[in-house]
Amino acid sequence: MDSLASEITDALVRFGPALLAVMAFLETAFLTGFFVPAGVALLIASFLASEGTMALPVVVTWAVAGAFAGDSTGFWIGRRVGEAPMEEAGWFRRLVATIDPRRLAVLRRTPAYSVSLARVIAFVRTLMPISAGRSDLTYLRFLGYDAVGIVLWAISYVTVGYLAGESWRLVSRLVGGFWAALFVVVVVIGTLGSYRARRRAHRAAEAAGPGRGTSMISIGLTGNVASGKSTVARTWAEAGVPVLSADALARQVVEPGSDGLAEVVARFGVEVLLPDGTLDRDELRRRVFTDEEARRELEGILHPRIAELRWSWLSRQGAAGAPVVAYEIPLLFETGQQGEFDVIVLVHAPAEARKRRLVEDRGIDEQEAERMIEAQMPSYEKRALSHFVIENEGTVTELEAAARETLDRIRAGT
Repeated sequence: MDSLASEITDALVRFGPALLAVMAFLETAFLTGFFVPAGVALLIASFLASEGTMALPVVVTWAVAGAFAGDSTGFWIGRRVGEAPMEEAGWFRRLVATIDPRRLAVLRRTPAYSVSLARVIAFVRTLMPISAGRSDLTYLRFLGYDAVGIVLWAISYVTVGYLAGESWRLVSRLVGGFWAALFVVVVVIGTLGSYRARRRAHRAAEAAGPGRGTSMISIGLTGNVASGKSTVARTWAEAGVPVLSADALARQVVEPGSDGLAEVVARFGVEVLLPDGTLDRDELRRRVFTDEEARRELEGILHPRIAELRWSWLSRQGAAGAPVVAYEIPLLFETGQQGEFDVIVLVHAPAEARKRRLVEDRGIDEQEAERMIEAQMPSYEKRALSHFVIENEGTVTELEAAARETLDRIRAGT
């Protein structure tokens, strides 16, 4: 038995710090913190250091190194997912598709506090680097804020673990090792039980979202350009469904005098303004259409603001008792927001028909219309991710009838 204990101790001394670094890395790089938080391992390692089993400086060094590596990897995964099209991002985009957009809004408003404090809080820090990568935060700024958070994380967990070890020795001397161990087991079980109960309640509230504490059904209405989404949205609105348009919110966040417009002008110049001071959306679209970095920066400015307005609207609809709401969003899948709705409805129309509408109804040049269509995620890929598909291959009257039929099926739960 003594030999086994000696072998275990030797293994902890030799491999424990490296294992701690790996756990700290995986916690935020690949979201394993949802299952095995590295903070727990750091507590245990600090406890063992107080017992003399491990060297405290070695424990801290490896833990901090793993945390830095994991956070940086998570950040770049988030950046990759934030800018890559769905077919290129693969499982990375699906992995973070359910990240609450409110986190991005908070990161935009208070990045220093958001990154630094999130790093200290268990489970919250697991998603923080990826969320930061999807925001408009630069990597150097993230690294500075993250360094503060990692230092706070290491100090807090090491202090608690080390003091726990010192307290253990004191208590075991006073009441004996058995009773001290029994006390620790009871406290740990009680704490975990309380935490799990709070976590379940929190997950239920997060999954419900604003207003879903009632039976409100949220619909994500999407489709490629000129597919007929607006006609479906209008038909549903006439049927009494509250409908909100992402395009309308995009205009609202860049209204004259808004901080959103000021930030867009600061990034792209006064050339994107019309003589009356409003945003020249055509000019801005031309600038970002072929410039991936510019498009990502524009999304970093607009998307968090749009998300705030949408969540506020959903909260009001839920409080008013709306049974069904719809959000018209062309880039639902491209921005990874499909996990935020109960039902996804795709409006589909053949590419040639959409091209004709862009040219004849909107006056867009034929070549530009082709580029707009080719730039979007193919409709056939969106079909597989949607609950309902409304075909728009006939007349407007037929499209309206299909929209009403789909709405009836959603209301009926079929």
